[in-house]
Amino acid sequence: MSMNYVGSISILDRGDGPAQAIIDKNKRSVAQRLADETKDELEKVMHRVEDIYVSYEQSTQDMFLTHGANVEYIEDIKELEEILTDELKKKKYEQKVTVFIVGFENMSNQRLRLIQQVNEFFMDATKPAEEEPLFSPSPDINIEEIGHSIEETLDSADRLTDRLGELNSQMVDWLTNFAINKASTKTISNLENM
Repeated sequence: MSMNYVGSISILDRGDGPAQAIIDKNKRSVAQRLADETKDELEKVMHRVEDIYVSYEQSTQDMFLTHGANVEYIEDIKELEEILTDELKKKKYEQKVTVFIVGFENMSNQRLRLIQQVNEFFMDATKPAEEEPLFSPSPDINIEEIGHSIEETLDSADRLTDRLGELNSQMVDWLTNFAINKASTKTISNLENM
């Protein structure tokens, strides 16, 4: 067993470097396997979501087409109100069944941003683990510096304690004098009023 001195702390070389490397490699392979499984599950979920979305869109479009409905996408309720209050625009839409979808573009953009964020999260999560050790090496510590720092801190705390004691004594003296002065002033004014 060899000893390496850094400052005044000895770091023991236990000879388990190869074992630690194997443990580290196993941890990395488990993490990678979990990442791959998560990525596969995510891809399955994303395919199901896409299939459901496409199916919904197709069924909605089919429903409108079979009933001869006209679909209009508008930005907000104000635009719909404008159409309904303007007689010329209203007559245009009265000729045929018209379905107004309000805020579709806004909702589509929100859905797209959400899907992009989820995709970005899972892409980051499925990146291969970085090649850095999972255990941290012993830090280099200088006990003499730490001891000196602790002594300085204790001395400073002792000085502060003494100063607090002095302040406390001064405050008690001041409050006592104040109370005595106030009581004597009160007694004198009571005697004068009699």
